[in-house]
Amino acid sequence: MQVPTSAEGELQSVLDLVGSEVDRVKRLLETNQISDLEQALLAMQQALERLHAWGGGLDGLARFIKSLPEDRRTAATTKLEHIRRTQDINSELVRLAMQRNAALQSYAAQTRADATYSNAGGVPLSTG
Repeated sequence: MQVPTSAEGELQSVLDLVGSEVDRVKRLLETNQISDLEQALLAMQQALERLHAWGGGLDGLARFIKSLPEDRRTAATTKLEHIRRTQDINSELVRLAMQRNAALQSYAAQTRADATYSNAGGVPLSTG
Protein backbone atom coordinates (compact mmCIF):
# COMPACT_ATOMS: atom_id res chain seq x y z
CA MET A 1 0.00 0.00 0.00
CA GLN A 2 1.31 3.41 -0.97
CA VAL A 3 1.68 6.20 1.56
CA PRO A 4 -0.64 9.13 0.74
CA THR A 5 1.11 12.20 -0.61
CA SER A 6 0.64 15.67 0.86
CA ALA A 7 -1.67 16.48 -2.07
CA GLU A 8 -3.77 13.41 -1.23
CA GLY A 9 -3.87 14.52 2.40
CA GLU A 10 -4.99 17.99 1.31
CA LEU A 11 -7.68 16.47 -0.92
CA GLN A 12 -8.91 14.32 1.98
CA SER A 13 -8.98 17.37 4.25
CA VAL A 14 -10.89 19.51 1.74
CA LEU A 15 -13.41 16.76 0.96
CA ASP A 16 -14.00 16.15 4.67
CA LEU A 17 -14.50 19.88 5.25
CA VAL A 18 -16.91 20.30 2.33
CA GLY A 19 -18.82 17.18 3.32
CA SER A 20 -19.11 18.38 6.90
CA GLU A 21 -20.37 21.82 5.87
CA VAL A 22 -22.97 20.56 3.38
CA ASP A 23 -24.20 18.11 6.02
CA ARG A 24 -24.46 20.98 8.52
CA VAL A 25 -26.55 23.07 6.11
CA LYS A 26 -28.79 20.06 5.49
CA ARG A 27 -29.37 19.56 9.23
CA LEU A 28 -30.22 23.23 9.69
CA LEU A 29 -32.64 23.18 6.75
CA GLU A 30 -34.29 19.98 7.97
CA THR A 31 -34.85 21.47 11.43
CA ASN A 32 -35.85 24.95 10.19
CA GLN A 33 -33.02 26.61 12.11
CA ILE A 34 -33.03 29.55 9.74
CA SER A 35 -31.25 31.90 12.17
CA ASP A 36 -28.10 29.71 11.99
CA LEU A 37 -28.32 29.17 8.25
CA GLU A 38 -26.50 32.30 7.09
CA GLN A 39 -23.30 31.42 8.95
CA ALA A 40 -23.50 27.79 7.81
CA LEU A 41 -23.97 28.82 4.18
CA LEU A 42 -20.97 31.12 4.40
CA ALA A 43 -18.82 28.35 5.87
CA MET A 44 -20.04 25.93 3.18
CA GLN A 45 -19.25 28.45 0.44
CA GLN A 46 -15.74 28.94 1.81
CA ALA A 47 -15.21 25.17 1.90
CA LEU A 48 -16.45 24.84 -1.69
CA GLU A 49 -14.11 27.63 -2.76
CA ARG A 50 -11.19 25.59 -1.38
CA LEU A 51 -12.33 22.70 -3.54
CA HIS A 52 -12.67 24.92 -6.61
CA ALA A 53 -9.25 26.46 -5.94
CA TRP A 54 -7.55 23.11 -6.48
CA GLY A 55 -4.56 23.44 -8.84
CA GLY A 56 -5.99 23.44 -12.37
CA GLY A 57 -9.51 24.08 -11.08
CA LEU A 58 -12.14 21.38 -11.18
CA ASP A 59 -10.55 19.81 -14.26
CA GLY A 60 -7.25 19.57 -12.38
CA LEU A 61 -9.08 18.05 -9.43
CA ALA A 62 -10.70 15.45 -11.68
CA ARG A 63 -7.33 14.59 -13.25
CA PHE A 64 -5.74 14.31 -9.81
CA ILE A 65 -8.48 12.00 -8.53
CA LYS A 66 -8.16 9.82 -11.65
CA SER A 67 -4.43 9.50 -10.98
CA LEU A 68 -4.94 8.15 -7.45
CA PRO A 69 -4.57 4.47 -6.61
CA GLU A 70 -7.91 2.71 -6.97
CA ASP A 71 -8.77 2.50 -3.27
CA ARG A 72 -8.14 6.21 -2.65
CA ARG A 73 -9.80 7.17 -5.95
CA THR A 74 -12.90 5.22 -4.90
CA ALA A 75 -12.91 6.88 -1.47
CA ALA A 76 -12.60 10.36 -3.02
CA THR A 77 -15.33 9.77 -5.61
CA THR A 78 -17.60 8.32 -2.91
CA LYS A 79 -17.16 11.49 -0.84
CA LEU A 80 -17.77 13.69 -3.88
CA GLU A 81 -20.94 11.75 -4.69
CA HIS A 82 -22.14 12.19 -1.11
CA ILE A 83 -21.47 15.94 -1.37
CA ARG A 84 -23.36 16.15 -4.67
CA ARG A 85 -26.36 14.22 -3.34
CA THR A 86 -26.48 16.31 -0.17
CA GLN A 87 -26.27 19.52 -2.21
CA ASP A 88 -29.19 18.30 -4.34
CA ILE A 89 -31.18 17.62 -1.17
CA ASN A 90 -30.22 21.06 0.19
CA SER A 91 -31.48 22.69 -3.01
CA GLU A 92 -34.81 20.92 -2.66
CA LEU A 93 -35.05 21.85 1.02
CA VAL A 94 -34.38 25.51 0.17
CA ARG A 95 -37.06 25.40 -2.52
CA LEU A 96 -39.56 23.92 -0.04
CA ALA A 97 -38.63 26.49 2.60
CA MET A 98 -39.22 29.29 0.09
CA GLN A 99 -42.63 27.85 -0.79
CA ARG A 100 -43.52 27.53 2.89
CA ASN A 101 -42.41 31.12 3.52
CA ALA A 102 -44.46 32.43 0.59
CA ALA A 103 -47.52 30.52 1.81
CA LEU A 104 -47.12 31.89 5.34
CA GLN A 105 -46.73 35.44 4.03
CA SER A 106 -49.82 35.04 1.87
CA TYR A 107 -51.81 33.65 4.78
CA ALA A 108 -50.67 36.47 7.07
CA ALA A 109 -51.61 39.08 4.49
CA GLN A 110 -55.06 37.57 3.96
CA THR A 111 -55.83 37.34 7.66
CA ARG A 112 -54.89 40.93 8.50
CA ALA A 113 -57.88 43.08 9.47
CA ASP A 114 -57.08 45.69 6.81
CA ALA A 115 -56.84 43.06 4.07
CA THR A 116 -60.57 43.33 3.40
CA TYR A 117 -62.47 46.09 1.67
CA SER A 118 -63.24 49.14 3.79
CA ASN A 119 -66.69 50.62 4.44
CA ALA A 120 -65.84 53.55 2.19
CA GLY A 121 -65.26 51.25 -0.75
CA GLY A 122 -61.96 50.37 -2.30
CA VAL A 123 -59.03 48.64 -0.72
CA PRO A 124 -57.35 50.34 2.26
CA LEU A 125 -53.78 51.45 1.80
CA SER A 126 -54.17 51.45 -1.97
CA THR A 127 -53.08 54.47 -3.95
CA GLY A 128 -55.23 56.36 -6.38
